[in-house]
Amino acid sequence: MERTVERYETGKNRRHNPEYQKLVHLRKKAKTMRERKMYLNLLRKVPHGDPMDPNFKRMMYVRYADDFIILITGSKDEAQMIKHQVKAALKSLCGAELNDQKTIITNMQESFFFLGAEIRKLNRGTEYTGYGGKNTGNRVITRRLVINAPVNKLLKDMEKANMVRRNQGGKIIPKSCTSLTNLTHYDIINFYNYKIMGILNFFSFASNYSKLGSVI
Repeated sequence: MERTVERYETGKNRRHNPEYQKLVHLRKKAKTMRERKMYLNLLRKVPHGDPMDPNFKRMMYVRYADDFIILITGSKDEAQMIKHQVKAALKSLCGAELNDQKTIITNMQESFFFLGAEIRKLNRGTEYTGYGGKNTGNRVITRRLVINAPVNKLLKDMEKANMVRRNQGGKIIPKSCTSLTNLTHYDIINFYNYKIMGILNFFSFASNYSKLGSVI
């Protein structure tokens, strides 16, 4: 993968985005503060560099045990090509088969799962202005990736495990676990605390950590 990254990556910077440059020009020509503010808001929603620049490519490889992801700045055809290369390398070098059903290719605007977490890229419209410190004024900060706990998936798993059910309105509500009836109060509480702490500790990094309250 290190050699693949070296071969794939090209270009130091993206070429300028014509749409961004046009907005910069219009903002300079604006005659009122209202117009300047309008163009500034539009600029914050448009990337400075051309996202479709064919001469700018990047790749990142992240692995944990036998689970891995490959992130690229490139086309879907290139992603398909890399997937075939990885499949061939796993077969020839490791004698391992790539699971085609689990190995998906997706756009970063859509969510995907890695190590149980749901990952997606925020829209550019979610940029915000933060104070940059003394004598630096305000600056726009772009959030790249958001990593969430898959709350809906967790609730569905609990439904399959017969721990919750849906009422007539479709709302998920708790359901008694009759298999625990003969246990002591201590063991019952310990059983649930074990589940709760396992989930909270595993997803301690999640951006939507507070939403795990619905699971608890």
